Amino acid sequence: EVEERTGSAVGDLIRVINEQYGLPIDNYLILPRSGLSGLIEALDGVEVELSKKLTLAGETYSSGVQVLTGPAAVDYAVTYNYKGTPASDRDRMMRQRQVLAGLWLKIAACEMKDLYYIDDLGATKGVLGRLMTGKNPVRFNTTSFGKARLLGIEDAARFAMQLGKVPAEKVSFSILPGSVQKVGTVSVYSVHRSQAITLLNEQMNPYGLVLDEDTVMAPQVKDSVKDTDL
Repeated sequence: EVEERTGSAVGDLIRVINEQYGLPIDNYLILPRSGLSGLIEALDGVEVELSKKLTLAGETYSSGVQVLTGPAAVDYAVTYNYKGTPASDRDRMMRQRQVLAGLWLKIAACEMKDLYYIDDLGATKGVLGRLMTGKNPVRFNTTSFGKARLLGIEDAARFAMQLGKVPAEKVSFSILPGSVQKVGTVSVYSVHRSQAITLLNEQMNPYGLVLDEDTVMAPQVKDSVKDTDL
């Protein structure tokens, strides 16, 4: 049973993307932290390259390529060294990119039977079978502001299989170019609008929409970009 919760930031995030970047978001998946942790656990962890020795979710990992458990991967991606500042937010996005890339590689290596099947007794099995019948299933939305609904387990597995067929060289994780700037006493992340427009047109505009200075309304702190930065 899905628990309805108030105060979700998902709708606001989609609205910001729609309004500030001129891009429609037709479909998206909602996976809570505990669900992400459970998915990574069911896949026997994800590989992440650590720059130094770290303690994550009570476990110590050496530097280099390490296999993180579900709780450790979520700790690394969401809470580790996060100070609530624009600079640490950017660092966190880079760690999230590592975890998501590792997760994608794990899913890409799965067969359908690894993700979902029904055993002889009629029980739902497989990685997604356990996740989708647990307390934190993946939810799916077909509109920007509609009510999220549960994915069918088989639909989720087929989606994952399609995702796994995408060549690795076709997959990219990007962070909007920008810099941390002071506005009075407050630090903000100022998007470099011209660079952002180039990135959006190259990597995130499947419809071929007109994305330019008139449609991309992301706020930029005045003089935050020098000619030498462009």
